[in-house]
Amino acid sequence: MRISLNWIKRLIDLKKSPEEIAKVLTSAGLEVESIEDNSSKYKNFVIGKILSVEKHPNADRLSVCKVQIKRGKNPVPLQIVCGAPNVKKNQKVAVGLVGAIVPKNQHDENGNPFELLKTSIRGIESNGMICSSYELDLGNDADGILILPKNISVGSSLSEYLGSEDVVFELGITPNRADCLSHLGVARELAAGFKKNLKPITKNNFRKISKQLKEKINVEIVDQNLSPRYSALVIKNIEIKDSPKWMQNLLISVGLRPINLIVDVTNFVMMEIGQPLHAFDYDLIAGKKIKIQTAYELEHFFTLDGISRNLSSSDLMICDSQNSIAIAGVMGGENSSITNETKNIVLESAYFSSTSVRRTAKKLGLSTDASQRFERGTDPNITAKALELAAELISEICADAKVGKIVDAYPEKIKRKEIKLRVSKVSKILGVKIETDNLVELLKSIDIEIEQVGNAILKCKVPTYRPDLIQEIDLIEEAARLFGYDNIPNAITSSVTFSEHKTNRNLLNEIRIYLSSNGFNEILTNSFVTDDKAKLFSENPTNVKNPISTDLSSLRSSLIPSMLEIIKFNLNRGNLNLQLFEIGKIYFSGSENLSGKYFQSYIEQNVLLIALTGFASEKNWFSNQRNFDIYDAKGIASNILKKILFDNIELISYDENENGEILISMNGILVGKIFKISDEIVKLYDIKEEVFVFELQLENFEESNQSDKKFKEISRFPKTSRDIAIVVDSSLHQKEIFEKIKSSGGKYLQNVKLFDLFEGESLGKDKKSFAYRLEFQSSEKTLQDKEIENAIAKILNELKKNFNASLRAQ
Repeated sequence: MRISLNWIKRLIDLKKSPEEIAKVLTSAGLEVESIEDNSSKYKNFVIGKILSVEKHPNADRLSVCKVQIKRGKNPVPLQIVCGAPNVKKNQKVAVGLVGAIVPKNQHDENGNPFELLKTSIRGIESNGMICSSYELDLGNDADGILILPKNISVGSSLSEYLGSEDVVFELGITPNRADCLSHLGVARELAAGFKKNLKPITKNNFRKISKQLKEKINVEIVDQNLSPRYSALVIKNIEIKDSPKWMQNLLISVGLRPINLIVDVTNFVMMEIGQPLHAFDYDLIAGKKIKIQTAYELEHFFTLDGISRNLSSSDLMICDSQNSIAIAGVMGGENSSITNETKNIVLESAYFSSTSVRRTAKKLGLSTDASQRFERGTDPNITAKALELAAELISEICADAKVGKIVDAYPEKIKRKEIKLRVSKVSKILGVKIETDNLVELLKSIDIEIEQVGNAILKCKVPTYRPDLIQEIDLIEEAARLFGYDNIPNAITSSVTFSEHKTNRNLLNEIRIYLSSNGFNEILTNSFVTDDKAKLFSENPTNVKNPISTDLSSLRSSLIPSMLEIIKFNLNRGNLNLQLFEIGKIYFSGSENLSGKYFQSYIEQNVLLIALTGFASEKNWFSNQRNFDIYDAKGIASNILKKILFDNIELISYDENENGEILISMNGILVGKIFKISDEIVKLYDIKEEVFVFELQLENFEESNQSDKKFKEISRFPKTSRDIAIVVDSSLHQKEIFEKIKSSGGKYLQNVKLFDLFEGESLGKDKKSFAYRLEFQSSEKTLQDKEIENAIAKILNELKKNFNASLRAQ
């Protein structure tokens, strides 16, 4: 946001240096990104007149121009080669002479300044440059040269034309400070900082001039939620001409190109007080009526830039009795635009829903100065005052203009928001005591009305131009800003409690550290995907009502599509052996039976995804080359589950599944799976290699309290192991035998490991053998052989009784 010091001085008496002003603005939270002094910025730039334009003999898109300037009092013609398509004879233009520093280079990606030199372009000598508004840092138009009014004196300096004494501040306005997208908003902050009073916005003569015309425009608001207020004013017998030099200078200083009186006045009011205005040709409005309503579905509308826009029934429109004439808050239409033949106008000043304007502007890809302000929130109670200011300006410049009365459709007045502020809370949050009287004075300086309820609570009424002030903490932030951050002491206190048991753990960090230290790379991907990708892993994807683009129309229902995109990207660049992981959210709609956070029929889950592809080991002198397989993924999964110290984990293998899927359950609840991604899906991403993944739902683990897990001291006594091999029916599951051994082994049985599975004719028909290693240990004594043999005998007895198991012959 560009702010002119000369403009600020119209609103507040200020005799401070640019540096002092910048300091106050910065302390108020308005970052000053740069300060420009136009008197030195445009040294060696003058006003010139184009005498002739001829085609360049060696380049189709270049012109050879004769441009008249002055050396002293004598006219001097310069030959300049120009590539702008809009260059014509008799135009008044801004000319950079040899030695001038052009503020912005449109051929440099960073727009860095450069010095003009005498040069030869395609064999033709060029002695300067005819500049665009972009190159002069006065706007964003880089396609054509800046055309100046015809009444400017040839040879005069550009800095004089622009207002050489002006200083321009480039401010970084945060999205919450919509009130500072105007000179009035910035002047309010300076008035509070320097303890000054603001000057009146208007000259208070509107009542007098509005009696000149009785004619009005009828206004009807159909949708009051989208347009709570709409003000309109008829002005007749105007003349479309150039605006006065002082107004042009101010507009140019903030990067706006002067066009004509009416357009310049609407831009001036917007930049001065933050209220966008729009002017319609009154004679082109059918029925002399304005109706604010939503568009018809699939309606086509030509905007001022000549482009046909496709609208929907959610877009708010300004209409007359027959047609749409503007997209509310965004851009006007061709069918009611101001032309050189316009004699009578209607000025619009409205308050539109910020959500409605933002939705329409984003959908159409159409961002204007007006829409940017409406999107952030304008002041609903300044619309009429903006029309008064515009009417006064037009009346001063057009002596014959006739001004009507304001038609103000405002069904339900928007009042100041009331917020209660606890004085003690201010001191507690800021760490410094601010006396009640001082706090009241600070808040009143930014137009907050205070109704004091004792010394403990203040009832604050926030001005309607501050939509960012919603709750008590917002007022405390304002108090800190106005009190001065430098005045708040930097006091740090801390305490340590040794007796408190730490119960929290950062599970996600533990997983990240473990995987990163074991050769995995973490990826971060977008939560938005195409609808097709979302449907790959869920029948009920979560669609976005107002997507940023068609490529980001749904919330992801799995991390796998994005993971495959990253794998494809790396494979195409020769990174063939990949170990990747991501921790992120996935989303489902409907009433699926899933764990996770529940938001009005929507499920949000936190998920860990690990992917392996390529070679697990390269070929070398001591080993062969081996691809990753599902057992690598299983090993990683087992290690992670052990690392994060969870019990009751079970891996269930389904061998009949062609991708060898292994399910993971905890306490009987399915929490993850290990599998190979199907060939059909990897082909969609043009991946020829096998991809194995481990997917784990983290909610179940995050909600479980593992901080109370107790660790046993390592026994001082030796461990003894025994091996047994038993023969059972081939239909019996290993898990049943394993559980029976553990439950019947007694208190000294510490571990059971399956190390062999055998099937063969020697065992008999429909028989198989499992071999287990049993580890026994006591924390109190050295175990005797007899104690171990008794435990094994009990185990074998239980296995025989329950499964008809027998010891395998040696």
